Amino acid sequence: MRIKKKSYNKAAPIEKAVGLFMPFHCDSCLHKLRVSQENYGYGMVCPYCKAGVICPAPSFHAGEQIGPYLIDGWLAKGAMGEVYYGHAIKSERVVALKILNTDVDSKYAFRLFEQEAYIMDHFEHECLPRLASFNQHHNYYYLAMNYVEGEGLDTLLLREGSFDQIYVLDLIIHLADLLDHVWRKFGAIHRDIKPANIMASEDDRIVLIDWGLAHIYNHPIENDTDITFGTPEYICPVIVSGETNPDYRTDIYSMGATCFHLVTGQFPFHSENAEEVIDQVLHGEVPLAHVVNSEVSPEVSKILQRMMQRDYDDRYQNWTDLVEDVEKVKMFISL
Repeated sequence: MRIKKKSYNKAAPIEKAVGLFMPFHCDSCLHKLRVSQENYGYGMVCPYCKAGVICPAPSFHAGEQIGPYLIDGWLAKGAMGEVYYGHAIKSERVVALKILNTDVDSKYAFRLFEQEAYIMDHFEHECLPRLASFNQHHNYYYLAMNYVEGEGLDTLLLREGSFDQIYVLDLIIHLADLLDHVWRKFGAIHRDIKPANIMASEDDRIVLIDWGLAHIYNHPIENDTDITFGTPEYICPVIVSGETNPDYRTDIYSMGATCFHLVTGQFPFHSENAEEVIDQVLHGEVPLAHVVNSEVSPEVSKILQRMMQRDYDDRYQNWTDLVEDVEKVKMFISL
């Protein structure tokens, strides 16, 4: 299952891995920022909220060894770990290497990390990364997965402004197949769907990455930390309100918010203050995509609005019904 997309100019893998600009988020307003390599570890002023922030710096550098892998570059830094570009020393297999942050002293964080490895190891789907290994190196836990050659939709969105609605409808169809699969087989939900976690690969596939906040229904992991689930602009209202055992309809909401952003170039709910975003998510009126962007058809807009309904019962009740509506609308607007 592949999605045909525009042809973009892409950097070589090592150039993207080392990166001239590393994305990260302001701790105060949660806006996504970018830091150049020469400023790693230094301070800067957030252009959005004017708060002082410390730019991230990698914990490991090119040439360092983690288990049977050598690090070639830095890909990302999150709340619970860092992701590097590397390769297996013996086979030279290219991998994305995720290393758990030792500063997160929590059984909960380790259980989530372990669970992410389990999901990738037990489910085979073209939209899901494949696990290469999960182990410990000295006092670091790491998991290695196949490296997805491509770019995150957040990066493409910055460059393009918005996506064609047919592309986004295809994206829903393909990721719905994956999310329905892991739900039915394992009772698992992703819980952090957003453009940054969706990769458009070089071979025209869509891959949903970063299952680090995944949740397994009826087998919840007790939270012993202050770790926040998801990103405010895409987070489902029931997660914000403290639902302890959410189901697949949580991902349907986040998918809707993500696709709204992709087709309009704007967040469905947004503010300079993260708490205000959460308040809008809980109490604001669900927006219509075609009102924000006239190139979006009302039929597509209606689907996205239903996906983002605040109450579970007003949302799509399963992935199958959602895909049926998407396919009908896709056929209609393609005529």
